[in-house]
Amino acid sequence: MSELNLTPFWIEVTRTLAEDLPQSLGDTIYIVSLPLKRDRHWRANVTIEASRWNAAQRLAEGLFRLATPEEIQACKDAKTARERDMAIITDRALQARAGGGGILHIAQNELRALGEV
Repeated sequence: MSELNLTPFWIEVTRTLAEDLPQSLGDTIYIVSLPLKRDRHWRANVTIEASRWNAAQRLAEGLFRLATPEEIQACKDAKTARERDMAIITDRALQARAGGGGILHIAQNELRALGEV
């Protein structure tokens, strides 16, 4: 069996996966993009979810760092808000096609009963 010819990048990915991303972190790793001067379209300080393998590659490239607990929570909160907004948009589209009803109608009635609408 021949020896694997790994480039320094893949050696770093393997090291990062083993040392910096232990199994205790789980399957989803949160990473943050670092500033990049040579690309004005690059968005710095964006927290994203990544698999362990994808995160190891991005960390080895030097374009990302591990997220802090505060950044992780902000990312999760933003994702929850986007999912809630998409549910509302989807429900509004269904209401428009169906002629009313749906969760917004129920919520509006409940708020009206509480005197908030």
